[in-house]
Amino acid sequence: QGPFSLEMNTALLKHVQAKYLVTKDAGDLGGMRDKMQAALDLGVEIICLERPIEESGLTLEALYQALQET
Repeated sequence: QGPFSLEMNTALLKHVQAKYLVTKDAGDLGGMRDKMQAALDLGVEIICLERPIEESGLTLEALYQALQET
């Protein structure tokens, strides 16, 4: 469970001897800054999946209604 502190991210990356960090853009609330800083400090290459510009799909209410109709 996260987000993790800079120290925890650093310890985890060291423990697994990471060469790459593959992550989604979790934003500041998701601890992205500390995760990226830990990787940069250790020379770990970062592969970041960006958030979509516009989300698509059903709202929770629309999904609930669609499920009730089936």
